[in-house]
Amino acid sequence: MGSGKDDALTIAAVLIGVACAYAGRHVVLELAAGVSLALGGALAAVRGPRPLSNRGFLSVAFAAGALGLICALGLEVYQEWVTGQWLAEGAPVGQEGDELRTLARVVSIVRIAGLAGGLMFLLGAMVDRMGGAKK
Repeated sequence: MGSGKDDALTIAAVLIGVACAYAGRHVVLELAAGVSLALGGALAAVRGPRPLSNRGFLSVAFAAGALGLICALGLEVYQEWVTGQWLAEGAPVGQEGDELRTLARVVSIVRIAGLAGGLMFLLGAMVDRMGGAKK
């Protein structure tokens, strides 16, 4: 049987990947990142009795993917709040839409980071699964 840390990592990847895919289902990058994270977790979960051979890489990839997706979702909520404030109160005097453009750029960068982390996790799980049993 695999170690408890390996099992916790795979279960967390599946749960957070599914939750992020559902929350980001209207944005293709977030949906793809969540699905790849969840698929990588499912692939790592069916490894059999052997432990994960590259747990460090998978942990870093999981952290990058999950943090990227969670930050993207949080920044989207903040961006909508700022837009609502501007629509309700009007734009601050002398300020253009620079803040909203900057937020849009940061959200897109964080989405890409989440997708990269999810795909790295999927690639690491595939390599671990196809690597075969080591004795």
